Amino acid sequence: MSEEGAQKKEEKKHRGTVAAEITYVIRGDRDQFYDWDTYGFKLTVPHGVLPPDETCEVTITALVGGKYHFPPGADMTSVVYDIVISKPLLKDIIIEMQHCVALKVEGHLKAMSYGYAPYDSSTIESWFEYVDGGVFHVNSRYGSFHISKSGSFCIFVKRH
Repeated sequence: MSEEGAQKKEEKKHRGTVAAEITYVIRGDRDQFYDWDTYGFKLTVPHGVLPPDETCEVTITALVGGKYHFPPGADMTSVVYDIVISKPLLKDIIIEMQHCVALKVEGHLKAMSYGYAPYDSSTIESWFEYVDGGVFHVNSRYGSFHISKSGSFCIFVKRH
């Protein structure tokens, strides 16, 4: 694990109440899929995310409480996941997170958004912002998002 990855892994222990944590060793020479169903999280790793002879760790921590700050009009609808990637990736990985919103019609999809908070070792607080690019589907309890860096992630519903 890189020094940066080890530092981030240590920092996250102070960023919220930990429900559970899991670490996956990913490889660059094949497609991989991991389903952490108990905590509503899925990870897809495409072939070529790393050079074929390399591996890295992706550690996901499900957090159920912490000092979180959200954008105005945002209601959190998922667990907060701290995701630590131990080395730089060549391609994005895909995360899928479970949310608690009943998406019954296309119009509901526009209100959904992913949230991201970067690591800041000077504080135990997380300042989330809306991020573009998440995909949500009618009648699905999961949204998907492409990431390539460590951070804290959640799903919001935006109030109008």
